[in-house]
Amino acid sequence: MNILKGMSVALVILASSACAGPPPPKPLDSQSTAIGISVTFKGPTRLSSNGFERIYFVKVEKAGDFYRQRQYMPSNYVKGDRAYLLNAPPGRYVAVAAFKRSPTQQGGTREFTTLFSKELIKLTEVTTAPGAIGFMGEHEIRQSTLTDTDDAQLHYAGLIAPHAVSKSGVTAQVLGTMSSSEEFYKATLVEAKREKSSEEQFLAKAMKDLRKGGWSAMIQQRLDLLRASQ
Repeated sequence: MNILKGMSVALVILASSACAGPPPPKPLDSQSTAIGISVTFKGPTRLSSNGFERIYFVKVEKAGDFYRQRQYMPSNYVKGDRAYLLNAPPGRYVAVAAFKRSPTQQGGTREFTTLFSKELIKLTEVTTAPGAIGFMGEHEIRQSTLTDTDDAQLHYAGLIAPHAVSKSGVTAQVLGTMSSSEEFYKATLVEAKREKSSEEQFLAKAMKDLRKGGWSAMIQQRLDLLRASQ
């Protein structure tokens, strides 16, 4: 009985460790920055129920020029519906897409990419200073098939998945039909929250998410600033 009990405890510990995953990356130095965003999905797709694996960000070089950037950065830590871009250079950023992989019944994997609308991209804009954390907001997104795309979705489809765009630069009406292992969707905004209370709630979760990475002091500094301004 004791042996069985010990085996059960060991299995629980192993399962907990497997679920925990790797810790967040540590700050490179005192000037390191962090960016956080919360994204939830509403729609009929499998990505809606499975969440996301990463969010794609771009650094905006000129004010307002959100839709034509030539480089993107994937989030490097995800916890629940929260994605973080840690140790990014200070500056202005927006989020442009979400990505998820899921296993198939045939033993392979299927990739889901959801491209954000121009309206949604603009609402995620945040500027981070050295040694600070930026909050892009909490966003509920509706997914649908990739038809009637806007310029931003066409551009970032070509940047993130260049193989899915024709030589003429025009994205196929439904990119998901181009490959048996990929599906592409567009995202439109359902609701966005960026008020102080939403940021405080997000930062309280970020404190737990990033504690093992050594980001607590930065997060606490932002929390103190928000509370002092009330």
